[in-house]
Amino acid sequence: MAYPSDFTDITGSEWYADAVGCMTQLGIVSGCSDGTFGGDKFITRAEFAVIISRFDTLLRDAENTFTDIPDRYWAKNYIASVALRGWASGCTDGIFRPENSITRAEVVIIVNRMPNRICDTNFIASNAGAIKRFSDLNTDHWAYCRICEASNAHDYERGNNTEIWTALQ
Repeated sequence: MAYPSDFTDITGSEWYADAVGCMTQLGIVSGCSDGTFGGDKFITRAEFAVIISRFDTLLRDAENTFTDIPDRYWAKNYIASVALRGWASGCTDGIFRPENSITRAEVVIIVNRMPNRICDTNFIASNAGAIKRFSDLNTDHWAYCRICEASNAHDYERGNNTEIWTALQ
């Protein structure tokens, strides 16, 4: 194992052991208070906000705009920081739902936003036969294009807040 960790529930044979060890050494993940990592547990939206906030400097002056995050909430500053950066957002009703589990689709949206990756819906529509497909993802799914952005290697040109795909790789 290239990146060992001290978590009591990681032996090194888990498929994610090296990734966890690396992210731990970089200070991105810290595990649970009981010394475990909890690799089979669901992750909350608050926990994911904390993780992604560690990829950049925490914006300590970011204002919390979510009505369901009290001032003393343990992840308030992290959530406010990633929201101010535009990486994560709440729901249309002004709440964040920090204790809800985060879905894979929500993670893809956030991960795309971090480097400002923008889906080229026209290219995807006109090249539908060549786009990587998932059996449980329909083209009318709310995150379909954003999942295509993350799962299809492609060449692109950057426009004014756009990404114009030029070819699939």
